[in-house]
Amino acid sequence: MRKITLASLLLLSLSVSAEIYEGTGPNGEIVYSDRPAEGSKPVEVKGASTYKPPKYRRSTTGESEVDVAPFSYKVITITQPSDDATLFDSEGPVAVTIKLDPALREADRILLYVDGRPTGKPLHATSFSLTLEDRGEHKLLAEVQDSKGKAVGRSGSIQFYYRKHSVLFKKKGR
Repeated sequence: MRKITLASLLLLSLSVSAEIYEGTGPNGEIVYSDRPAEGSKPVEVKGASTYKPPKYRRSTTGESEVDVAPFSYKVITITQPSDDATLFDSEGPVAVTIKLDPALREADRILLYVDGRPTGKPLHATSFSLTLEDRGEHKLLAEVQDSKGKAVGRSGSIQFYYRKHSVLFKKKGR
C-alpha cells in the first residue's frame, strides 16, 4: 500500500511540473495544453504573483496603537480647608473641596489622603466630608485616578490643625 501511495504522489508531482504549450485552435482561438500540438510553442510560466502584506503588530495591552496625547489636569487644588487653617470638632466633619481644571472627567475619581493614608475609596466628586478622630496637625492631599485606578494627577499637600474642645481647657479669668 505504501508503494502505491508513493508512486501516486510521484506521478502527481510530475504532472504538476509538466510544460504548457500555446497553440492556435481550428477557429483561430488561442489554446493552451499540456500536450504539444502542431504549430504550438512551449510557454514559460512565471511564478505566481503574490502579495506580501506588511507585518501587523498586535497590541499586547488590548488598546489601539493610535498615539494619543496623555490627558492631564492643569489645576488640581484643595480650596477648602485652606492651608494652615485651624478647625474645631464642634464645627462638624471637615469639609474638603477640590478645584480642577478642566472639570473632573466622567471616568475619573478622586481619592483623599490624610497624613499619607487613603481615607476610603476614590469617588467621582469634588466635595468631601471627613470625620477625624485624632486632634493635631494633619496633611491633606487629593489624587485624581482614571478608571483603571492609575493616578493622573495630584494636588499639592496642605496642612491644617484639628482641635477638640475639652472640659480640661478652662477659660482664663474665672
